[in-house]
Amino acid sequence: MCFVQAFSKNDDFVETRGIEFYLNDKPFHFIGTNCYYLMVYAADQNLRPHVDQVLEDAAAMGIKVVRTWAFNDGEDQWNALQTAPGEYQENVFCGLDYVLEKANSLNLRLILPLVNNWDDYGGMNQYVDWSSTVTKHDDFYTDANTKQWYKHHIQTVLNRENTINGRIYKQDPTIFSWELANEPRCSSDASGQRLYNWISEMSAYLKSIDPSHLLSIGCEGFYNENNPLNWMDNQGT
Repeated sequence: MCFVQAFSKNDDFVETRGIEFYLNDKPFHFIGTNCYYLMVYAADQNLRPHVDQVLEDAAAMGIKVVRTWAFNDGEDQWNALQTAPGEYQENVFCGLDYVLEKANSLNLRLILPLVNNWDDYGGMNQYVDWSSTVTKHDDFYTDANTKQWYKHHIQTVLNRENTINGRIYKQDPTIFSWELANEPRCSSDASGQRLYNWISEMSAYLKSIDPSHLLSIGCEGFYNENNPLNWMDNQGT
């Protein structure tokens, strides 16, 4: 069991008005940081003091938003969240519950990406490996199996009830935003159309479940031409 006493602080969603973030009808300006490993550390009770230190230090420095993974795919991963399509380890989900409530207690907000472009923590190639119909990374964006499993992951995470504070993730304002992927790329289609189609489909699906939270893509902002480095031209973003 994962229960501890919970103290709710974050009661309102961050929203956008034009190009500004707002919270409680006031502009919300912030410094943010990235700490990808919080969930997998929090899955181990003995490592939770490290999670506490990261988040407490962030709050003490005036940081308001922290980005951390809401995925860890594949049975070979340490503290995997999803060991196989649709199969989850409860103790790891409890770790994410802990991260959310610890952030909430410190009045921090979290950005939660849902899959990795890269092989760390499983990533898109793990979904491809699970599928019997495709073999290449970029097939992740078009394969029926990988798309359905990814949608199932969205549904599972968004509808998760936090075992510590009872909040459904999609109803928890501690989450600043969801992020479709960490640095998604589709280099086999330099036009970016395949990635664009996937983004459109998955954004609509996620928003059909959770209309309240902000949503970002996770792209790095490359263009097809006039980039400062030549290798950026063929990243399909």
